Amino acid sequence: MSSDRNFYPDQPRPSYERIDIPQSDEEVRELLKRSVEAANNSIVLTDPNQPDNPIIYVNQGFKELTGYDESEILGHNCRFMQVSPGGGRDEEQPAVRTLARAIENGETCRVVLRNYRKDGEMFWNELYITPVYDQNDQLVNFIGVQNDITERVRLNESMERRVQERTRELEQKTRELEQQRDALARAKEEAEAASRAKSVFLANMSHEIRTPLTAMLGLADVIRAKSPDSRFDEHIRRIKSAGSRLMDTLSSLLTLAKLEAGNMDVNLEPVVVCEEALEVFELFRSRAEEKGLEATFDVEPEARDAVARLDAGALNSALQNLISNAIKFTDDGTISVRVYCQNRDGPPADRVAIEFSDTGIGISDEFRPYLFEDFKQESDGLTREHEGSGLGLSITKQLVEAMDGSITVESEPGEGSVFTISFPLAEVQDRPRPAAETDRASPPPHQEARVLLVEDNDNTVFLIEDLLERSVDLTAVKSAQEALDAAEENGFDLFLVDVNLGAGGSGIDLMHALREREAHANAPILAVTAIAMPGDRAALLEEGFDDYLAKPFEARDLLDMIDAYL
Repeated sequence: MSSDRNFYPDQPRPSYERIDIPQSDEEVRELLKRSVEAANNSIVLTDPNQPDNPIIYVNQGFKELTGYDESEILGHNCRFMQVSPGGGRDEEQPAVRTLARAIENGETCRVVLRNYRKDGEMFWNELYITPVYDQNDQLVNFIGVQNDITERVRLNESMERRVQERTRELEQKTRELEQQRDALARAKEEAEAASRAKSVFLANMSHEIRTPLTAMLGLADVIRAKSPDSRFDEHIRRIKSAGSRLMDTLSSLLTLAKLEAGNMDVNLEPVVVCEEALEVFELFRSRAEEKGLEATFDVEPEARDAVARLDAGALNSALQNLISNAIKFTDDGTISVRVYCQNRDGPPADRVAIEFSDTGIGISDEFRPYLFEDFKQESDGLTREHEGSGLGLSITKQLVEAMDGSITVESEPGEGSVFTISFPLAEVQDRPRPAAETDRASPPPHQEARVLLVEDNDNTVFLIEDLLERSVDLTAVKSAQEALDAAEENGFDLFLVDVNLGAGGSGIDLMHALREREAHANAPILAVTAIAMPGDRAALLEEGFDDYLAKPFEARDLLDMIDAYL
């Protein structure tokens, strides 16, 4: 094989000159001496066969390195380079001991020493020593090769200091980040605990307020129905109005608490939007007419059967807030609700919208940016014209957006406002099944049906007993244990259970215990409870209740629900 393969084709072949190697020993020694003298390294030769292993030869590099003359070097041990400027010997170095052992054992060695020049300047000496043996394997010399590596050492020390400083900085940053992380974790835990405490507090307050309200509003209806004296009609109307206002405020606070805590679960199901909107409109029509307002409801033909995937409870709250707002801030003129389909990107329509318009006071440009903030009202303080918590629109916006909807507002001060909420249309297959028709006017009585009411509030018991006295055979108990005992002795066709029985136990646990008993495994168990926030109905139904009625309730709602299961 040709040796040309060792070179690139475009490179010239190297040329070689003849080198004549001296043949005599004298010539070789002379050549070696000249080579050593010319070397950049500091080279020293010692004689270990003489006392104290003295230096017998140094090259020019050694003299330049140390600053000593040859006369000051020859015949001396290399230890003179360990004399510090103060006259002391810098011999307490691990490298010195390593070097001494190597010389004693006749071994090769590499060390790094602190040495001192004639002028006292310290330098770092990288020393290589190699033993030289004769043909009889006798040690005759040590050759030492020395290099000044002071700059390298200083650079390494500088880099090491920088690394150490950076390491300390990183460790400090790490500690700070860990402290911040721990602080954030503690803050998160504290916030979650505070949120839970607030939620528990508000839930308890809800129960404590809703329960007496149920009796107040329900008994007001009973009095109006049973008393032929119309003189008290206005008093009863004002009682119900005040109770409804208190209920609205409480519901807003509870809904806000759940939204802030991130506990607002929306249960999206197919909903015929027009039907929900019309139901809320009819609920508030009388309130508008009492103020002398004209109330109109309109639905465009294509929106009559429009379906969206919504949480019925959350949608109902949003609709009530918007129509209540329209009535509150309108003193004369009209309020109207319109349901229609819209498209954002061109036909066909892809959203269903509900529009609430009024001829009220409108919204100023200055207040517009704060419209959907918590506890914000355009007029505030003790002199404000319109009462309320300032939560309705904030909650409405959050509920609408939780259902993938949007809300917009147009307003002119003194002329009125238009609020519009819209939601994506559902697929055709998502249409809800039609509900069975019920006669809400007069549900038939079920005098033979045995119903067990589990309720720890005497006023609520009094109200329900009065409402159902001619409809069912009602038995009332106050605790879960009393309910289980009564169910053991008697068969019941239906159970009305308060979820929160106080010291009497949990209505949820009671429901599960009844389900485990063969005699009542399939009996309807209905929750009649003050737990009444959006999402609670779905949660209780998922637990196993057949239906749900929130306190306070209308007498007709209670009768209709019982009739649906008997």
